[in-house]
Amino acid sequence: MSNVTILDATGIDALPPPATDRERRRRLWVAALSRFGPRHFIDNADVAAKGIVVDGQVLPLVLADCASANTDVCSSYSHYIAYTLEEFTKRHRRMPSVIPRTVMLPLRAILSAGHIDRAVFANNWLLATNPCHGLSAAEVAAVTAYLTAAYPDSAIVFRSLNRAIDPQGIEQLRNNGYRLVRSRRVYLLDARNMRYLEHVNARIDRRLLERTSYQIVGDPEVLRQHADRLAELYRGLYLDKHSRLNPQLNERFFALTVTERVLTYRALMWNGRIDGFVAFHEGDDAMTGAVLGYDRRLPIKAGLYRMLFALLMVEGAKRKVLINLSAGADRFKALRGGMPVEEYDAVFDRHLLPARRLAWSTLRVATGIWWRVRRPAVTASTTRRPAGVDWDRTWRKTWKPDPGNPWHRYQAGACAAWTFGGDGVPQTHTSARVLKTDAFDEACGFDPLSTLVGAVPRFLMDISPHIASAALRARSPICGICVTDIRTLAFHPASFDFIFSPSTIDHFADGRDISAALRELWAVLRPGGRLLITVDNPFNPLVRARNALCRVAGPVNPLIPFFMGRTLSRAGLVKVLGRTQFEVVRSGYVVHAPRVLALWLGEWTARRGNKRYATWLQAVLKRLDRGLAVLPTRRWTAHYVIADCYRPLQKETAPSIKCG
Repeated sequence: MSNVTILDATGIDALPPPATDRERRRRLWVAALSRFGPRHFIDNADVAAKGIVVDGQVLPLVLADCASANTDVCSSYSHYIAYTLEEFTKRHRRMPSVIPRTVMLPLRAILSAGHIDRAVFANNWLLATNPCHGLSAAEVAAVTAYLTAAYPDSAIVFRSLNRAIDPQGIEQLRNNGYRLVRSRRVYLLDARNMRYLEHVNARIDRRLLERTSYQIVGDPEVLRQHADRLAELYRGLYLDKHSRLNPQLNERFFALTVTERVLTYRALMWNGRIDGFVAFHEGDDAMTGAVLGYDRRLPIKAGLYRMLFALLMVEGAKRKVLINLSAGADRFKALRGGMPVEEYDAVFDRHLLPARRLAWSTLRVATGIWWRVRRPAVTASTTRRPAGVDWDRTWRKTWKPDPGNPWHRYQAGACAAWTFGGDGVPQTHTSARVLKTDAFDEACGFDPLSTLVGAVPRFLMDISPHIASAALRARSPICGICVTDIRTLAFHPASFDFIFSPSTIDHFADGRDISAALRELWAVLRPGGRLLITVDNPFNPLVRARNALCRVAGPVNPLIPFFMGRTLSRAGLVKVLGRTQFEVVRSGYVVHAPRVLALWLGEWTARRGNKRYATWLQAVLKRLDRGLAVLPTRRWTAHYVIADCYRPLQKETAPSIKCG
């Protein structure tokens, strides 16, 4: 049986010397919290703190008791209710705040009546993101038994848990009767795999850091003289810009954590003044970004946030560990290789009265519903794939057409005819480097690029390893395939002469993903290179109805095999391409034959093996397409919007990137 006890600062100081420097730093922080109280370091943390010792390992223990005005790191009500309402109101400024407050009134009443804030937080560092607890299954059981006996009227909570960094820790808690409550989404960066450094935005940030006139300072002896400046920068970002519910860290917090090396700091200093800093925990397998701050009065072009993020990436690359980037600035982190992961709070409430347990059960259900409503297109990702639809699962479940289906030959021919005119004779040079932005057609046995580029070898990419593997088994002249996300391409700049993007960027729920994908395509296309891109036509009534059904019911096989996201009209596509600095040669509409009917007729023909009828059907579709393409109704009959554009030869700056 593990030895568990609770000690104050005096008891912690009397313990035998720690075996590691990391344990020494943790003891210093826990002893300081116990000796002075959390409010000495965090202005809105009206709680008590002690140290819980488990087989010689000291963890911070925070004792909360119905103080819902506390910071969200020690108040479940503030975290799940107050912070959510504040965030929702900021995102929807036109909506009167009384509406979301009224909608959440029943949940607020249940949580308040169930004393949701009467809890004991184990391993709570009183920071937004905590390091792993590092307890074994036996130690978790011993801690749970000890705390339920010592605090019979309080729930036991472990914060900041995610399956990517600490899967065993989560399973040990669940096996001991803890329930997982969805907390938020954080982003991880796998610094063990240097591929993330190939992302365009990551390269831009690193070049900015390498060329900066700022001095990078990490010496605690220097930084402790600037504790008040660190507090000022932190509070200007976390409190003034975001929320007063964030931990209100003061200069005493920074003086202690810098001097005693509780956190590792890196700061940007110029002429003796600190304009930005980042601090993190160091672990064996993970590095946790704890706090950062920068001078918001300086112009965005100074790139302070980008350089601080690059500093964190550089430090993680040195240690070759996972980096927990915490929450916020979702787009910014995703464009630099950050991968979204669900974070949980683990709650033990079996010893509480039924009314108290009802509050936690209600909260668990409510957070599950909120997660699905708020992000319907995003799955709980692992550290191997960025945010988006689970295309591996989609590939396994979706209906796959027969390779002999004439519809696909007609569709590829229609794009080629629009691009080259006449019969669609390819005009691409044999030495051209060609990229197609998905491999689904090739995985099904089709080769649409042969109609556009002939027998020129081409590169394929796809976000799904399963689709990529299936495409490799095809007989098309593939000279390479890469598993990567179109929003964060793993190719060198100016790698391709011709890019074909067939209905790839219209599978995103957020329009910002479309802009991010186009910026990546611009970066990997050489100056003078050509981009041919298609998206679903939003003016086609069948496409509009299908997308509306998908938003309500999700993919419905075989009618809607994939997730259908936002798309663009002809004018919208041209506008977005222009913003990304592409020169649009022409745009229009393609594939006018009724898709659903023709696709199923072609499938019936292919499975019967009637090649004569398949040839006849393809000819009929081609004539029908030519007839509909010249009518004024082509805007409503076309299935796709198409644009032919190129990257200008003159020297340009990189497309503008909004920083968090």
